[in-house]
Amino acid sequence: MAIIPSEIKKEVNITTPQQQKTKKMVYLLVAIVAAALLILYFGSGGSTPAEVNTPTVNVEQIDQSAKLLEELSKVSFDNLVLKDKKFEALVLHGDLPISVGAKGRENPFAPF
Repeated sequence: MAIIPSEIKKEVNITTPQQQKTKKMVYLLVAIVAAALLILYFGSGGSTPAEVNTPTVNVEQIDQSAKLLEELSKVSFDNLVLKDKKFEALVLHGDLPISVGAKGRENPFAPF
């Protein structure tokens, strides 16, 4: 099969700058709408909420929790760090509370 030059269609699409701008704006509008739909879909949950399963009360777990709380209540924290001579030797520099002084310029963008 041969291609005959007279049968070849010469279609040249010439778009003006206004048409190109309109085409870009349509693409931008479609992208914004798609992004908004995605945000709405995923932001609102998108799917039905899962059923809430109420846990069954297990007496053994309650007993274990009570024992753990008893053991934790026996723990005492010695303030050895606060009683250390190195900690006591620390010196406070500056005034507390910090005195409020003059702030910066009223308009930081104004010329000097």
